[in-house]
Amino acid sequence: MKLKLFPDLFIAAFGAAFFVLPVPLQKEIFAPVPVAEAAQPSAFPLAQFAAPSRIRIPSIKLDSPVSAMGINDIGQLDVPSGKSNTVGWYAGGTTPGEVGSAVLDAHVFAALKNLHNAKVGGDIYVSMSNGATLHFKITQKKTVPLSKVDDEELFNDASGRTLHLITCAGTYDSKAKTYTARLLVYAQLVE
Repeated sequence: MKLKLFPDLFIAAFGAAFFVLPVPLQKEIFAPVPVAEAAQPSAFPLAQFAAPSRIRIPSIKLDSPVSAMGINDIGQLDVPSGKSNTVGWYAGGTTPGEVGSAVLDAHVFAALKNLHNAKVGGDIYVSMSNGATLHFKITQKKTVPLSKVDDEELFNDASGRTLHLITCAGTYDSKAKTYTARLLVYAQLVE
């Protein structure tokens, strides 16, 4: 679902409560499925009200800090510096462990450089800021042309407690200053 935010209000959902915050946002952004439409409250109370702080994917030797990211000036999902080993978490969306799709990203030449080696069935561990560690299993891996990335599927999958990782793939297009495809790795919370 897309939400068009009012120029001076931002509506945030935490558990069953909604907050209206005065923030100067004027962009149309993708937002998580509202709590009222998502299933029941989290079966993982340790993950509630916490942010992801670290991600580990042992099979590709990834062990990186996670930083909250938003939407950049041109309306795209922001990404951490390519000079860092940091993975970004779209803080305007779902928190890992909650119903919906928590989206994490990083550059293909930085933190997620080995994501193409991840396999379906592989493990992903997300450490939360409150000390909880969530365990996910990779359920799907696919490479999609940039023009075919389904934003609804990526940001608003309410079919479970999912983690969606995205990075560049394909070849670099120097005119567009981006890669021609995206690698998507989807994982489900192990309950």
